[in-house]
Amino acid sequence: MPFNLSDYSGRVEDAVADYWNVRHEQAAKSRGQGVFDTGVRAEVTGGRHLDALQELVVGVFVDAGIPARLLDVKKRPIAGYFRRDKSWDIMVMVADLVVGIIELKSMAGDSPGQNCNNRTDEALGQAVDVWKAVEHGHQPRHRLVKRPSDMRLEVIDDGPVPVSVPGIDSSGGGRHR
Repeated sequence: MPFNLSDYSGRVEDAVADYWNVRHEQAAKSRGQGVFDTGVRAEVTGGRHLDALQELVVGVFVDAGIPARLLDVKKRPIAGYFRRDKSWDIMVMVADLVVGIIELKSMAGDSPGQNCNNRTDEALGQAVDVWKAVEHGHQPRHRLVKRPSDMRLEVIDDGPVPVSVPGIDSSGGGRHR
């Protein structure tokens, strides 16, 4: 049965603006407390910079017809195979069965290549960790479908490219020529 979702462009813009505002507020708070992290770490260690995007994703699921009561937000960790457990940003539950897990991440700062490498490693590693745990029966707290949907939403900084990269204009906000 087809359905039409709302146009989310305004809400996405607001959520992304909130992301940047919260990052700056968290950095100012850290500096005010005498904490000086390297790079842009102070902007993200407060842990609230992706909250507006998380609310948006939950809203999209609800608008698509998934009852809010089936969405857990940072409430329950899921056991892993290679590590003890992980608290995912959003879990979609049906009859106490985890059918989807969503992780929100951001990439900003001076090392876009390293950030991309780390995020790719996380995305693949986290999915394999959950899948292996299911295959080996390491899910004492929750029942998961054999391969729950593992979704990621990433916010990527569109700032100037810090190094010379062929085909990229570093003065134009990181966009291709």
